Amino acid sequence: MVISQISKTGNTSFEFENIKVNLDNNLFVSIKTLNELRRASLENLENFIIQKEITSKNLKYKEPNLSEKIIQSDSYKNIALLLNIIHEEINYSDFLDGVDNLYIPLKYFVITKYKIQVQNLCNNLNVYVYNPNIIRDTLNINFDNIVRDFNIKGFVISSISQIDLLKKYNLDLIGNYNLNIYNKYSMKVLKDLGINSLSITPEFNDLDTFKLIENSCLPLELLVYGNIPLMTMNYCLLGKSNKCYKECNKLCLSNKKFYIKDRLDFEFRILPDNFLNLTQIFNSKITSFDYSNYNVSSLRISILDEAPEAIEQIISNVKNNIPFKGNEYCGHFNKIEQ
Repeated sequence: MVISQISKTGNTSFEFENIKVNLDNNLFVSIKTLNELRRASLENLENFIIQKEITSKNLKYKEPNLSEKIIQSDSYKNIALLLNIIHEEINYSDFLDGVDNLYIPLKYFVITKYKIQVQNLCNNLNVYVYNPNIIRDTLNINFDNIVRDFNIKGFVISSISQIDLLKKYNLDLIGNYNLNIYNKYSMKVLKDLGINSLSITPEFNDLDTFKLIENSCLPLELLVYGNIPLMTMNYCLLGKSNKCYKECNKLCLSNKKFYIKDRLDFEFRILPDNFLNLTQIFNSKITSFDYSNYNVSSLRISILDEAPEAIEQIISNVKNNIPFKGNEYCGHFNKIEQ
């Protein structure tokens, strides 16, 4: 039994060739103890090999200082709200009570017709510029003007290349979950580069999430509600299907919604971006779960097509840890046609 349990190396990089058991008679050893022994031994062996390899190459690597670990909040948690779409006719300030940080996509700071609306939000809330994964050099986006014209709190960084571009403004830099932070080493590197807090990737399972929280040197944010983007494409899907590249009539700016439907009839929301020339495809199902056991500093809500009254209810539910049931709050803004 001992040999059987110790030999279960699974998806690790190791296999045992020979195991010699030195065990006194009439002793009980639980399977749980053996599993923990195997896990800890392989982890220590892996760390030993890595450290030996680093030393052999004379690389100067500084082990993260565990004294820098952040104790995440186990009482009050900030509420962060991402508005993937902004409608001109909605006064968002009327129903965003309880929101600590508001994330607004980059394009709304550049397109002139949204300027006054976004300025009003910046004057009433802690607003962050939510950067996309891809920012083309050809767009010549002037971040100096954004910092000058809008009372922003900081930026959400979605690509590591954006750190050097934006840290000169001495504003808060939040590392988005698509930076794919999986361990304390990468967190420490981002902290040294100027990141002030990080979002946990929604791809983590419970064990990975708890481990990251336990070893974090930065405040962490967890996405607890919303349709997660599955893909960001570097071209316009509508232009591809409608053959309207040469003479774009900006159908994507209409009050219609667009989907890709799979063979099981699940509809995946397409969000074209005529300004940045990108297309996002969102999951057909809303991510929501019981997050009461996660001691993070911030909880993120991602809003796509929910109606104002639904947004208000979602914020209340998250603040009070009331579980969601399916897609009950994905009520659409009433002027949008499918």
